[in-house]
Amino acid sequence: MEISGGADPALRLKPFASSLKGIVGSMGVNHKELGQLALIGGYARRDSRGPLPRNAPEVCRRYRNALRLVKEVGLERLHIHGNDVDLIIRRGASEAALQQELYADLFTKAAVIVSILLRKGLDPQTYPLPRVLYHKGFRALIEVGWQISKDTPRLTPQTRRHLFKQFVENGYYLAPGRSHYSLVAVPVMWPEEVDLDRSLNTTGAADTCSGISLIYSGWR
Repeated sequence: MEISGGADPALRLKPFASSLKGIVGSMGVNHKELGQLALIGGYARRDSRGPLPRNAPEVCRRYRNALRLVKEVGLERLHIHGNDVDLIIRRGASEAALQQELYADLFTKAAVIVSILLRKGLDPQTYPLPRVLYHKGFRALIEVGWQISKDTPRLTPQTRRHLFKQFVENGYYLAPGRSHYSLVAVPVMWPEEVDLDRSLNTTGAADTCSGISLIYSGWR
């Protein structure tokens, strides 16, 4: 299921989200829509890990909001597509499942960009796409990795540094139990970032992103 933005959070999204509990297992949402959900009264309840500092990176708030959403709706999988990094939360996933999510997300973003270029009549092979991902995606990866290392309880300083290092190198955090939530973080290139002349129509890109990602994720 893909959530579309623009609806009033309190009047439209709150009752809708409440009715999904136990029915929908996988959901897609972009980072702005996730922020709308977090504004719903009663949704952003107290976090057992304690509040984030006021100057915490935005991607860390995004991660915390995503965790609250999967618990609120009872999701097994949540895909948050962003302009810098995509976050995929999975409950009870294996390491192989997280690796497949990572590969599926990279393929998804490439497919979305190619489809948008073709829709405009442009050739993806000759269009001057950037050859490397932007630094802000990797910065977000590092920031959320550090947050996970701080949120994970009962770690020694050495183990905490190791968890952070593994997350940054591998792009995912494997939770210790079947009832816990793992995280995949993928630096990405969103269509708006490669729209050199600001003429590409990105309508439907988010829906396409969520759909392709789900198909190739291996979930269910």
